[in-house]
Amino acid sequence: MTEEIRITGTIVGLLPDYSKGNLKPAIASAPCNEYTPYTLVAYTDKDQVYTIHGDEKYITATEENTNRRNVSLRGKAQGNQTCWILFVI
Repeated sequence: MTEEIRITGTIVGLLPDYSKGNLKPAIASAPCNEYTPYTLVAYTDKDQVYTIHGDEKYITATEENTNRRNVSLRGKAQGNQTCWILFVI
């Protein structure tokens, strides 16, 4: 893992669309912690995409927050220029 960083971006949920066999990106306007399992990503204004991972309490706090744009997250990033994972802390 690298040192701790802070990113700011839009939180996007990647929801499975089983009928089409793909993922549908969605920006929720309400808490989304009770929906079908999905992946959270953060998209920054620098065109970086981070898959959000970490302790369940931090993931739940992100899902329960109704603000999805201009969100600041703190964590440790791992990856390269094409794929990043942010382990929220």
